[in-house]
Amino acid sequence: MSERRDMRLPVKMQGRYRSGNGRVHDVQISNLSLTGCRMFQNHSWLGEGDPIALRIENIGPIDAIVRWKDRTEMGVEFINALHPSVLDHLAAHFDRRGQ
Repeated sequence: MSERRDMRLPVKMQGRYRSGNGRVHDVQISNLSLTGCRMFQNHSWLGEGDPIALRIENIGPIDAIVRWKDRTEMGVEFINALHPSVLDHLAAHFDRRGQ
């Protein structure tokens, strides 16, 4: 795993991704940065290097690549970094850690 480039924000947000086979899966985002995020899903057939189209709350699709995966979590890197104002918007309006 390479060194992280951006600070990760601890969050609790809803997400949904579409994999290469066209299937759509709901996930929970547990941290977020300009260049990627960590997602929780009960089970996934994705592997490292697989491309996905991710939607985080009302933002997306965001093209991403799976960089690591274990049984219930995975980390993805965004193909194009989020604009800082998009990250601020998500953190200000959709973080559900208190719920």
